[in-house]
Amino acid sequence: LDQLGLYRLTDDQQLALEDIKRDLHDPTPMRRLLSGTPGSGKALIATCAVAVVGGSKSQAVWITPNASAAEFRAIFAEKMLEPAGLISMLVVGEPTRSQRNAIRRGEVHVVFATPDLFEHSVEFRRLGFVVAEEEDACGVVAASVAALRAPFPDLLVLNPVPLGPDVWFQAYSDF
Repeated sequence: LDQLGLYRLTDDQQLALEDIKRDLHDPTPMRRLLSGTPGSGKALIATCAVAVVGGSKSQAVWITPNASAAEFRAIFAEKMLEPAGLISMLVVGEPTRSQRNAIRRGEVHVVFATPDLFEHSVEFRRLGFVVAEEEDACGVVAASVAALRAPFPDLLVLNPVPLGPDVWFQAYSDF
């Protein structure tokens, strides 16, 4: 991204991204929680990870708590994904037939959607990564992603606020 002149990661953001990239190359599906203060760059790190996955010819889904958040993330990420040759799509509500077909054929690398996407039986060509953006600390969005069938994609959960160890162990014990 720095070569494209878009964003420069801080040292801490770069370390977090390197940890995620290492997990993405592991054969065991990643289950990682990325927590931090608002404005700390969680979405930037997740967008970089999405670009890594898209570059490996897998598809990614970014699940947000609501439609306006999905649209915001899609607009933010498009600046970084498009120069890398990655096609993104915003899907809010029930996907249209053309959206389903494009996703199934693998023409779309990144889908931005709400949790109800998985209720509509969307078929992916090669889903490799899910970013689940939470609205609260309890893991509601991540729970909907956990219902996916095998092969399980890598999962990165973005939490809106820093969490204490007690909440981590209760809400995200398998991360």
